[in-house]
Amino acid sequence: MSEHTPNFLAEYPENGYGRYCKKPDYNRCCASVADGMWSSKQCSRKASHGPNGAYCKTHDPIAKLAKQEAAHEKFLTDLAASRRKQQFLSDCQDAVRQIAAGHNDPRALAQSILDKLEALQ
Repeated sequence: MSEHTPNFLAEYPENGYGRYCKKPDYNRCCASVADGMWSSKQCSRKASHGPNGAYCKTHDPIAKLAKQEAAHEKFLTDLAASRRKQQFLSDCQDAVRQIAAGHNDPRALAQSILDKLEALQ
């Protein structure tokens, strides 16, 4: 345990793991994982990642946060694309209604819709 930083022990729970408060194994990841439906246990993977080297690669909070941020960015990008498509469909419906109502220059209106379509792609 001498190769660990002074804050290493702070990553592990004081009361131990699970229903019977098993003492932590400091060579294993400090994350608590499910052990059946109503109890938990210490992760069985080797600790070498994350703050103070107390986590496995799966439970590393820094990596988990980076993954969540990347997923959020992808969500925002997909949402923006979806909104652009919805706006385009709304513009198409509006143009068709204008043409049906007897728009003065339906070719120019259709061309403006085609231009918007090209901008989407």
